Amino acid sequence: MTLQLLFAADRSHHVNALILPALRSGRAVVTDRYLFSSLAYGSLDLDYEWLRLVNSRFPLPDVTFVLDIEPEIAIRRIREDRFAVELFEELEKLERVRAAYARIAREFESVYVVKTDDEVEEVQKKIEEVLEKRLAELKSRRSF
Repeated sequence: MTLQLLFAADRSHHVNALILPALRSGRAVVTDRYLFSSLAYGSLDLDYEWLRLVNSRFPLPDVTFVLDIEPEIAIRRIREDRFAVELFEELEKLERVRAAYARIAREFESVYVVKTDDEVEEVQKKIEEVLEKRLAELKSRRSF
C-alpha cells in the first residue's frame, strides 16, 4: 500500500506541476505510466477497487494506448536485451498485468488496446488511425 500511495503522491505532484499547467495553456500532453499503470501493476498485490479510489481524483486522459504483447514474447525479448529482470518481469505477473489492462480497457472508453504482433510501422499506423479519430471526436464535442 505504501508504494502505491507514494506513486499517487508523485503523480499528484506531476499532474499539478506539469500536466495541468500545460493543458491550461492549450498544449497537448503525452505521457507514459500514468494512473492505469497503478491499477494494472498495483492490482498484483492490492485490491483493484482500492487502487481506483486512490487514483480517482486524477484527470483521465483523452486517449490511452495499451500496447499488447504476449507475455511469453515479452519475457523472451527481455532476456535477449538485458542483463537483469525487473520487479514485474515474470511470466505469471505479466499475464496478470495483461488481464488487468484488458479490464481497464473494458471499463474506460478512452483506452485502446493495440496488438503489437505486426511490424512497427503497422502498429504505428493503427495508433495514428485511432488517435486521429479520437481527436476528431473530442474536437466536435468541445465545439458545442
